[in-house]
Amino acid sequence: MSFPSRRFKDWVVALAYAEKWLILGTIIGIASSIVVIVFFELLVRMVAFSSSLLGVQLSSPTTDLSIIFAETSKKLMIPLLVLAGVAASAPIVYRIAPEAEGGGTEAAVFAYHRRAALIPARVPLVKLVASVLTIGTGTSAGVEGPSVHMGAGVGSVLARRLGLSRRDRNIAFVSGIAAALAAVFRAPLGSTFFATEVLYKRDIEAHAFMPAFISSLVAYAVSAPYFKFVEPLPRIDVPPENIYSVGGLLTLIGLGFFIAPFAYFFIELILGSDRFFRRIVRRLGLPMEAKPLLGALLAIPIILAFPIVAGSGKKAIVLALTGQVKDYLPFQHIMPLVIIFILAAIAKALATSLMVGSGASGGVFAPSLLAGAFLGWSYYLLLGSHAPLPGHVYAYVGMAAFFAAAGKVPLAASIIVGEMGKNYYLIAPTLAAAYIARELTGEKTVYPPQLKERPII
Repeated sequence: MSFPSRRFKDWVVALAYAEKWLILGTIIGIASSIVVIVFFELLVRMVAFSSSLLGVQLSSPTTDLSIIFAETSKKLMIPLLVLAGVAASAPIVYRIAPEAEGGGTEAAVFAYHRRAALIPARVPLVKLVASVLTIGTGTSAGVEGPSVHMGAGVGSVLARRLGLSRRDRNIAFVSGIAAALAAVFRAPLGSTFFATEVLYKRDIEAHAFMPAFISSLVAYAVSAPYFKFVEPLPRIDVPPENIYSVGGLLTLIGLGFFIAPFAYFFIELILGSDRFFRRIVRRLGLPMEAKPLLGALLAIPIILAFPIVAGSGKKAIVLALTGQVKDYLPFQHIMPLVIIFILAAIAKALATSLMVGSGASGGVFAPSLLAGAFLGWSYYLLLGSHAPLPGHVYAYVGMAAFFAAAGKVPLAASIIVGEMGKNYYLIAPTLAAAYIARELTGEKTVYPPQLKERPII
């Protein structure tokens, strides 16, 4: 007997829109959250193993090596660890599922627009294993891109098994993205906006919003106990009236102008790295799986100079939002802190573009947030005594503005950042900064498969 049964398929397909997606959205939410939990559990174990090789004893489980790289005394182990992870993951990707190379989100967007929302069943599995090996050994890349790709794969596979129409397969695909991201970020509303917004530069996939939101809520409910109901980001303790003062709003809006050129630079780095590594392996006659190794060789000196830019950066983001990250920044005895924050942002952008752009498995979402937080602090230091708000507020808004500009997702970035730390009153001013940064960077994006808007049918 096939699974699911023919009777179940016929019954689901015959249901009205609301009933159908209440059921399918729930199934996708459960399945996607389980995949994310497995991914995180394996990644935690990989990071623990890497930490033991570096002689660092973990006080609690983590998926990020940034602080560990900064604290270890075995600095010579860092290049070996990064190269080993990339060397182990690259053959798995390029020999089994080349679609799993790189960040993950752009591959999902490509599959949605160019491959009729079809992702082979092997791709999510390969993406999971490869991402554990790369991120778990210190590659500068995030967990969100792989999670998005895996969630999209869950929705695509389920849609094929049920024999859904192309329109319903699209909805299942988007719902899988939303569910996976909600499990990672514990931000179901923002994740729904991301899943529907990331497909286009200036539009959203509106017909998939309700099913995606159902999947997000279910994924959040299933995954929250695993993450012990802990929010990913700290809540800021600043009176809303300070943020909504004239000075507060004007400086937050100004942050959008400050962030834009750095976000544009990051986009160019990502796109340029992809072109560079494809060209170099062709000229040298090397196999495609050599690309991530070349990227790692170029990224390692950056990681050694700024260890805080290693890994996904999730722990570093928390430290940036609590003002403790400066304790892990180098060169403070020879240059001003404002310059160091800018250099740290550039280092994170460069290391991530070299790794993800060369095909190493990992995303750009969390690295973008960290780069944006660094730039938020530098902006605060430039304001000096004229800053009406604490530095960590600018770091929060800087995260959203940077990624909104890079990924063309201002709505999603603003809501996710506010939702992750339950800082809801930050969403409106963040949205203003995010839209300004997005507009100033034009149509360029770290996700080239995005269409400008929905096709007219």
